[in-house]
Amino acid sequence: MINSNQYYISGKNTKTGPVFMYFDVMFDTDGIPSYSFRAVPPRKTGIIPLPDNAVNIVLRVLVYKNHSTFRQIYQDFFWNPVTKCFRVSGPYDSAQVNFVPCTTIGDSNPPSCCCCHCCSPCSIPTSCTPSMTSPCCGTPYSYNLY
Repeated sequence: MINSNQYYISGKNTKTGPVFMYFDVMFDTDGIPSYSFRAVPPRKTGIIPLPDNAVNIVLRVLVYKNHSTFRQIYQDFFWNPVTKCFRVSGPYDSAQVNFVPCTTIGDSNPPSCCCCHCCSPCSIPTSCTPSMTSPCCGTPYSYNLY
């Protein structure tokens, strides 16, 4: 996986209630399918870095009302890596995705912590685990499928 930290997808949950925003990205790198997701609490931002050689990228955005109630509000496809930033706003029943310049949601710099197949805040891990917590990558949800 090659990651120059040039490409990423970032989403901000502008909701103030207990509604979580969730987004995931599925893509292929050199024929290997990968999957990453972020669960973003209200008033927070999540970032998913994309490798330089990612292709067939699918972005999905969902909102969660509680543990058993969720709804997909957006889906898109990209042939090649992109840098996209969006906000999720509105109540659960009519939540919307709006794409915005990345600087408007606080992303003035791309993520710089993803190495190997997982996120690590300080070093390149010698072996990748399915999940690692990282302050710059958000919640501990980053997985690759082999």
